Amino acid sequence: MIIFWRLVLAHLLADFTLQTNKIAEWKRRSMMGIFVHTLIFAILAFIFSSVYIFNETFTLQPLLDTWWRFPGWFSIIVLSAVHFVEDYYRVWSIQKGGSTDNVFFFLWDQFIHIFLIFLFVPSLQISIPEKFVMLFILLVLNTHFSTVLIYYLEEAVFGQEDISIRFGNKYFFILLRLIIFVSLLLPKYWMLMVIPAGFITYRILFVNNKQKFTNLNLILSFIISIVLGILAHMVIYG
Repeated sequence: MIIFWRLVLAHLLADFTLQTNKIAEWKRRSMMGIFVHTLIFAILAFIFSSVYIFNETFTLQPLLDTWWRFPGWFSIIVLSAVHFVEDYYRVWSIQKGGSTDNVFFFLWDQFIHIFLIFLFVPSLQISIPEKFVMLFILLVLNTHFSTVLIYYLEEAVFGQEDISIRFGNKYFFILLRLIIFVSLLLPKYWMLMVIPAGFITYRILFVNNKQKFTNLNLILSFIISIVLGILAHMVIYG
């Protein structure tokens, strides 16, 4: 079992898929919100480090093994504590420290989280990722991570103008990217179904429903979902 990629998946799920708007707002208002968010990451980290998905077995051995100088369970506790500190610093620096909440700060924050995971797990476990873990990582990147990334990119280009309205149709874009992503998982030439699938979804979700969106969001959604879908296809069939 490859701990590094599983912890990366735990981080992405906690930071994006399971971080609802209410939790994100709670984090900005209270340390308790940051604590609950960190607890979600810790629970996922413990589960993913001890469960083999396909044979449905549970073992504490990975948590008892030494990750560098510490047992795995202690490393996860330290990682969770550092995750809390990093998130608290980000909230503080934006609200009181004078930092700008932009795409660069967002990407830097994610880099720090991933780098800290790298520091606390054995590097030899990073070379051969499990297919299902990589698929889930690509899926989260394609759906919720991309939503936040595009939000910051739109803000950088258009400013705060109508940003709340554009962010309000995020689920339409998530569904669009998901359909394109899944279409590219089909074998051989069947993956060309992505063309009609993407076009039909675009017509139904945006043209017929007259949703407000920017061309930047649409273009980036197509590019991101196609690139990540092709990578996922390579993971399955490569």
